[in-house]
Amino acid sequence: MKNTANLLPFTLSQRLYKTLILLIAFSGIGTAFIQAKPHLEFDGTKYYRAWEGETEAASSVVEFLPKGQSLEHWNQMLSTRIFTHLKDPDSYLREMEVTIKKSNPAANASLYLDQHIIDFLVFSEDGRMAEFNIMKVHYIKGTGLYVQQFAKRYYNLQEKSLDDMKKLGGELNAMRQRLIPIFYQYQFEEIE
Repeated sequence: MKNTANLLPFTLSQRLYKTLILLIAFSGIGTAFIQAKPHLEFDGTKYYRAWEGETEAASSVVEFLPKGQSLEHWNQMLSTRIFTHLKDPDSYLREMEVTIKKSNPAANASLYLDQHIIDFLVFSEDGRMAEFNIMKVHYIKGTGLYVQQFAKRYYNLQEKSLDDMKKLGGELNAMRQRLIPIFYQYQFEEIE
C-alpha cells in the first residue's frame, strides 16, 4: 500500500494524517462534496443530469434521471429542450399532438393550450412498454421555445393481467390529475 502522506507538500505523521482523514470524513466536509451535486427535485424524487447535448432539431437537450437509473433503462425522467428556430408554443403543441397520434394510433393525448401543456401516453411497437409524458412549453425571447418534460415508463406490460392493466390505468389517471397542476408550477431549477 502506497503511503499517501508522503505526497503532501509538508510532512505529517502517519497518526496525524489518519486523524485528519477521519475528521474530514466524519465532520460533514467530505459528505458535503458528495451531496452538493446539482439536481432537480420533482414530486419527492431527486433527478441528476444524465446527458446533455444537442440533437438535429434541438439546440440544447438536458436529461435528468433518478439515482440508479440509466439512459438505457429508466423509469422516470425530467428533460429540457430548447428549439432556437421556433417561437409559437401553441403550434408546437398542436404539431406534437398530431405527430403522437399519427406515429402511435393507440396513444392518448390531451392539450391544455391555456397552460401550454400536453400530456400523452404512448406504447412501444411490441406493446411491452408504455410511457406517460407531460410537456410544458413556453417562448423565451432571444432563446426560442423552451420545452420541459416529465416522463414515466411502465415495462413488461405483456405479463400483466387484464385486472392489473385496469388498475394501472386507474393509477395513471390519478397520477396525471395530480401531476399536471404541479408540473405547470414547476420551475426546473437545479438545487445545489
